[in-house]
Amino acid sequence: MVKTCSKCRTKNPDDAFWCINCNTKLVENLSIVQKESQSIEDTEWYQDVQLRDYVSSSKPKESRIRMDISIFKIPLIIFFIVAIIWTSIFFYSNIHIDEFNWEHYNFPWDNDNLPWDNNNFPWISDLSLDSITNYQGGSQEFIDVGQFNEDYWFDGDTIYTKSGWVFTISKVVDCSFEGIVLDTHVYNKDDVVYYPTETFSPIDIFFGYDDVVTHPEDYPYRILGRFYRGVLWECTGSAYEQNYFRLHTSNTHIIPHNAEVFNVLSLINVRDIVTITGSYVNVYGTHPSENTQYSWETDTVIGNWHCEIILVNTIGINGNQYGIE
Repeated sequence: MVKTCSKCRTKNPDDAFWCINCNTKLVENLSIVQKESQSIEDTEWYQDVQLRDYVSSSKPKESRIRMDISIFKIPLIIFFIVAIIWTSIFFYSNIHIDEFNWEHYNFPWDNDNLPWDNNNFPWISDLSLDSITNYQGGSQEFIDVGQFNEDYWFDGDTIYTKSGWVFTISKVVDCSFEGIVLDTHVYNKDDVVYYPTETFSPIDIFFGYDDVVTHPEDYPYRILGRFYRGVLWECTGSAYEQNYFRLHTSNTHIIPHNAEVFNVLSLINVRDIVTITGSYVNVYGTHPSENTQYSWETDTVIGNWHCEIILVNTIGINGNQYGIE
């Protein structure tokens, strides 16, 4: 028996379910096939063969498959874009890391993982971790430091040192603030790593500001170490307190601009309330005989990783004022 397609009039075998020319369904329901088949097994065989032919040859099915695949393209593209952006941010934050992000250097260090480049210390030979004695502390006594008008002296905006260095002071912006002393570090001449700037900047003060001044008990912290004129600290409070502490503290390099400020620096203790007026400055030095240059630049934003360098005109300690405007 030949089945004629009602749509295109193509003659089809009597066992065909769909037209071999236009894929028009020839049998309205499977019950007709079941009646004409000799057994249920024959019916299952017909269904299997015709379904396989339909999947392999039907254009509508191929379209649906292509459409289903395209649905996944958009989220895949978004995923790859997000992955690229995240990876870029990760590498940028690690390669362009600020100078004093100590976690970046995997503190504590070993001789194979040092946070400094020995080329930065041309006046020190064979600098290694074993030769460092002041990176986790050092003497806090204000002795054997560079003496004002003896080891260094001012001539306008220029500092001259007894060792032959000549430094130009470049003012960035005036500053005035009040802070609580969280830690101090004194740089003595017998320190293994002795920078030429330490001759006229003998002390770093780790300050806290604003609520850290008024409620210091709310911001528990500890000093883990020091090196490279930086400080490694840890706040052990809540996540909010840790973030607030980070944004309201700074490690400040002090350059006394007159003898009176220099003389009272040794009186500063932790928990003192200190007021300062002066200027944030950049310092550029040369040593003609050694053909060596040195630059030291300030930050001006409290809470950044970089430190502030302040040329101090006046300093107040717990209400007592010292210095000359």
